Amino acid sequence: MFTNVVIGIDGFRPDTRAIKAAQAIAPTATYHLAAIYPDSDKQPGAGFEDYRERVRQAALEVVEAQRAAAELPAAQVHALPGHTPSRGLKAFADDISADLIVLGAALEGAAHRAVMGDVARGVLHGAPCPVLVVARCDEVPARPKVIGVAYNGSTESEAALRTAVELADGLDAHIDLVEAIHIGTDPERWEPQRREYLIGLTSSEQARITAKAQALPVPATATVAHAPAREALQELAARVDLVVCGSRSWGPFRRIAFGSTADHLVHHSTCPVLVVPRGADV
Repeated sequence: MFTNVVIGIDGFRPDTRAIKAAQAIAPTATYHLAAIYPDSDKQPGAGFEDYRERVRQAALEVVEAQRAAAELPAAQVHALPGHTPSRGLKAFADDISADLIVLGAALEGAAHRAVMGDVARGVLHGAPCPVLVVARCDEVPARPKVIGVAYNGSTESEAALRTAVELADGLDAHIDLVEAIHIGTDPERWEPQRREYLIGLTSSEQARITAKAQALPVPATATVAHAPAREALQELAARVDLVVCGSRSWGPFRRIAFGSTADHLVHHSTCPVLVVPRGADV
């Protein structure tokens, strides 16, 4: 389902996991390995063009080394100027009409993020197409066998489910559908009423998403989790090979508008996370 894929290459940390993740869900796509090098509109004097060309060549060498390490001789390599890596990658994806952007591990630690910026978060805010993020994965499976879906009946989660079903159909994978229910903490004197309400709500929601799973054209199971969404999705990520979640959208171009739950998942998931814009033509 993905045919034209941009893979962001980190010039600071050699890592082929993003490339492996792209191969896992888009094995027949055209791959564009892209590194964004810093550029400025200000030209401080003689020798600036030579300096900029040397920076471009250094970035290109990094990308070519990643292509060689991943054994992808057919992949296209790009070294592109940009004020920030995230803006550069989004602009490049727009220019070539990419249908997927893939990002590797973010720089660890708050200090690094403060200095370098969080590329994943920057790309996800306003991305023109779905984004696959490989954040804390030790290993990326060659082919996802179980695809988790964050589901709550919203338009966003329906878009995520449709994408997951298409992937599962093409990859011969199983769908693990999860809905989180969390009604907060009430005063102790309300506990019996809260428990009764939760039992009834769980029963109705479980019946609803079980029916949803059974109606899918691929093998699927459905579970209602009694936990905040962040916790439920982290538990889901720990047992599946890929998590697909929805997002809001910006304007007619269906760009991603990122929510806090998906943001938390992307940065803490132990498996790749695919974020799908609402209404995107995926």
